[in-house]
Amino acid sequence: MHLQTVSARCRSLANLIRKGPQPHVALAAESGLNEAIRVLMPLTAFIEASGPEREVVPIATLLERGAAWFEALTQQVVPRSKQNRRPAAKASEAYADERRSRAAEFLVGVFRRALGHPYHAHVATIATIVSGIETDADFVKKVEARQGKPNKHRRGN
Repeated sequence: MHLQTVSARCRSLANLIRKGPQPHVALAAESGLNEAIRVLMPLTAFIEASGPEREVVPIATLLERGAAWFEALTQQVVPRSKQNRRPAAKASEAYADERRSRAAEFLVGVFRRALGHPYHAHVATIATIVSGIETDADFVKKVEARQGKPNKHRRGN
């Protein structure tokens, strides 16, 4: 419900701004960064130009894009049970824990595809840097096993 309210208010503000002088905003060229950032922060998006060139748009248009993004978020189902497996005292701790798990899930797959081996210790080091939470290779192995990878019963990983 909150996201729908935010979307409606963005649209209302855009309509009000259209009635007066319109400031413009320069957007960076489309970079594909949104696909990469979704892995670590799924409810985050960067508003970029709609093509490979820098784009200057009225601020009302930017607000409309923001409203559309908030509206799209209302359609996404946030999996509550996964978030509540390890409750945290603060939201920042919960987000850090989520970043750590997502980084481990994503990087194990990338390392396995690109290098032919999951390199759990290396993934753990990167997950520690990304999340700020000390991570070891055993945690990465548990995350990989939770994913149901076909190689989870293989020895020596």
